Amino acid sequence: MIGLADPVDIGQAHASCLDHPATHIESWPLVKCRYRSCCPGIEWLDEYDEIPRGRVVFHQRGGFIVYMGQGLIHNVELQRMILKFFSIEADAVKFKQDDHYTTGGDLSVLFDRSD
Repeated sequence: MIGLADPVDIGQAHASCLDHPATHIESWPLVKCRYRSCCPGIEWLDEYDEIPRGRVVFHQRGGFIVYMGQGLIHNVELQRMILKFFSIEADAVKFKQDDHYTTGGDLSVLFDRSD
């Protein structure tokens, strides 16, 4: 899993939520640089939407919402990885599908650890 897990207090208010101030396109150069040693080939990916992505938003009434694409929303192992990566308790999060984060193809094979 790669991403930016920043503190909630840097979030910007949007309606009743706090969201990361940077967009995926703005963050992509930093992510590529940060993960190039552990993710060989990441520097060859030009666009941020060439890999599965989502967004973690803090709802000001309490709890987090994780938005993700159709091919990944029901992947329980991925949900556990997200909770661990962002240090979120399972009872404080809702996973929601958002087609904006859907990437082409069946991406569930990226998370198959049977090899």
